[in-house]
Amino acid sequence: MTNKIKYLIAGMMIIGAGKYLGSQSITTGEGILQTGPWVHPQPDQVPEDEIYPSGTIIPVNTVFDWAENSPPSPYRENLDTGNSGNGELKWGNDIQIHSGGTLTFGWLSMDHAQNGELFVTILKHEPGTADTIYHYGSLDNGVTWIPHYAMYPSPSIYGDTILQQEVIIGPGTNPWIYTFFHAKRTGQTNSGGIYLRRMRADSSTWDWITIATPGDSIGHFGVDRDLNGNLYLVYMKQYSGGWHIYRTRSQDEGLTWDGPNTVSSGDRNWPQIASGAENKQYIVYEADNELIRVGAYQNWSPGPFTDIESGDGEYEFQPTVAASRTQPAASQTAWIIYANDHNPNIDIHYTYTTDGGSSWAAGTPWPPTNIGHDVWDMHHPWVHVSYDYSADINSAIVSVPSTSWDSIVFAWAFSSNPSTWNDRGVYNDYRATGEYGARLDITSGMGGTGIVYRQWGSGNVWFDYWWNIGVEELGKVKALYSYNVIPTRGGALIKFTLPHGKMTRINVYSPSGRNLKSIEKYFDSGVNTYRVSLKTGIYFIKIDNQTAKIVTVK
Repeated sequence: MTNKIKYLIAGMMIIGAGKYLGSQSITTGEGILQTGPWVHPQPDQVPEDEIYPSGTIIPVNTVFDWAENSPPSPYRENLDTGNSGNGELKWGNDIQIHSGGTLTFGWLSMDHAQNGELFVTILKHEPGTADTIYHYGSLDNGVTWIPHYAMYPSPSIYGDTILQQEVIIGPGTNPWIYTFFHAKRTGQTNSGGIYLRRMRADSSTWDWITIATPGDSIGHFGVDRDLNGNLYLVYMKQYSGGWHIYRTRSQDEGLTWDGPNTVSSGDRNWPQIASGAENKQYIVYEADNELIRVGAYQNWSPGPFTDIESGDGEYEFQPTVAASRTQPAASQTAWIIYANDHNPNIDIHYTYTTDGGSSWAAGTPWPPTNIGHDVWDMHHPWVHVSYDYSADINSAIVSVPSTSWDSIVFAWAFSSNPSTWNDRGVYNDYRATGEYGARLDITSGMGGTGIVYRQWGSGNVWFDYWWNIGVEELGKVKALYSYNVIPTRGGALIKFTLPHGKMTRINVYSPSGRNLKSIEKYFDSGVNTYRVSLKTGIYFIKIDNQTAKIVTVK
């Protein structure tokens, strides 16, 4: 068995005969509500990566792999059992989101709403019946999770087997929850498609939308949205000449979709898309079983295409891409992180641009994964940039399987310094499966990054949390003692750093000066978080002798 076949996720490349349907269908429940014209490209349409030839890779091999000198991994976190149960979120106090049954497929996705509510979706294969996508939400930055709803797509319309799902949360105070999924009917050819279930956060309105139905020969897809709420999707479709990559978008909140354009044709795989500021998009995919190719788009029109690690005879795959949501298009930073097969060893490489995709750094090992330690069998990288975080950073994670204990490697970087990776960590309180990758999200409510991952050999899904030190206040949090207070629904989340472990007093005062709460407990050195339950109102929150802050709790 080749390495390529070995690491393809089951169901991503479903080979079978198929053809495009002549219209786009918008459905709700069992009935078709609306059909509209869908203009499809001809199979022999010249792909965009041939119209815009590949650019020249800039050889940049000077990035210091500081992780070479780090302690061997994996290692287990130090559990802070003394603080558990009091609302603190630290690495080691993982919060359980889902349990029950083994997640055969178990695809995870994560995003957040404008009000800070976190959403996690979990794909569960149900043998003998329709598969399920579970939705969970958290209103307190991951401290507690509640089921939002379970999505059971109609088998007679969409099929009983779901192969991939992704969740995107739209902008606004009552946003759309967009759940994209690729489904087919077991044992039936030409039954696959890419569909969208959109629902308002208050569950007042929902519908089902068919985006692409060329049959079982659909493969992996990628989605993103821009700051205005426009949605972008790329996906695979098989023709006799190989797997082609197509792109489409929606400018009306997912209701209708442009009729897809060919990005690339031939032997293609693993498409992903990222939307940056100023209507800039990046589409990345594996080409010819050998290299990573990326195309830069401005206003949805293709620009230069660049090949990464071409001509080295090695297999690069599973790319993921993220772009700055604040920088101008011409000087925009974007990252691509991907798996590199050295046969038999697989490690993680990355590249980046600082000029909006006109040029890309040479592919090089991703430093946080500790090249030279343990067994090389790394895959499922994921990189993400928030829509609304207070600092322009990305966060990235990689699954690192091991013969003894699988792990997740995490690090982050500023857009202004894309090759310097901060706060490297290896996290594995509940053995993270290497079958499917972990996901993450960055929110100001958490003050940093939340990670969701599956536990190996079970149906358990866990949430863990990291406050990006020095990032929330744009690098100004440099003092030995600093803190921030973030309003949450039903209270406030207090984040603070200590130069050493100590007994710390937290006081909550009313505007009249009345002491409403007084908490005194021991906190460790470094970053700490503490959640205070409060009713709606204005309060002064004070830590030791630090200046109190006024917090309006909604």
